[in-house]
Amino acid sequence: MTKRNLEFETYIGKKFNRLTILDVYMVKRKNNSKKSDKKCMCLCECGNKKETVLSHVISGHTKSCNCYKKEIGQKYLKKYSAENPSPTTTHGMNRTKVHNAWKDIKKRCLNKNFKAFHTWGGRGIEICKEWQDSFIDFYNHIGKPPEPSHLYSVDRINNNGNYEPGNVRWATKKQQAQNRRCCVSNHHQALSQT
Repeated sequence: MTKRNLEFETYIGKKFNRLTILDVYMVKRKNNSKKSDKKCMCLCECGNKKETVLSHVISGHTKSCNCYKKEIGQKYLKKYSAENPSPTTTHGMNRTKVHNAWKDIKKRCLNKNFKAFHTWGGRGIEICKEWQDSFIDFYNHIGKPPEPSHLYSVDRINNNGNYEPGNVRWATKKQQAQNRRCCVSNHHQALSQT
C-alpha cells in the first residue's frame, strides 16, 4: 500500500458527529485542473449515505446528511410562532418547500423584473402586507404541505384573488389545473348556459 492509501485507511470506520466514514478516495476536479479533492462516502446515523469532502467531515463543517439541519428547523418551529416570536430573525426554514413558496409568491407579486410578473403582480394580484413582512405569519396560516409534499404547491382558491388568509391552500397539479383562469371561466360559462 502507498502512503496515501494508508492515510485514507486511518479514517475508514471513524465517526465524526453523525457521520461514519465508509470510504475515502481522490476525485479530480471538473474544471480540467490537475488538482484532486479527498472525498469520502459516509453513513449518517439516520441511515442515509452522503458523499462529501473529507476535510469538511473532520473539521465538523459537515455534521450529517442534512438531517441535523432539518431537525433543528423543526425544533425551532415548535418553539416559535407568530404569538411567540424568536429573539432573532432566523426561523430555521430556509430552502424548505414552504419557505421557497413564500419567496416565489413575493417575487411574482412584487418584483417587476420577474419574467412572469405580468401574470401575477402585473394583473393586480397582491400578497397581503402581513405575509410580505413575515414568513412566520405565512407559515402559521398555511402550514406544511401534505405528504408526499412533492405533489403539492401553493394555490389561490379564487384565481383572481390575492395571496391572503382564506384564499390559499396546498393543492396538487390536477387541482391547480382545474383552477386556472381559462378553466374556471369556461366552467362558469357552461353553468350559465344550462
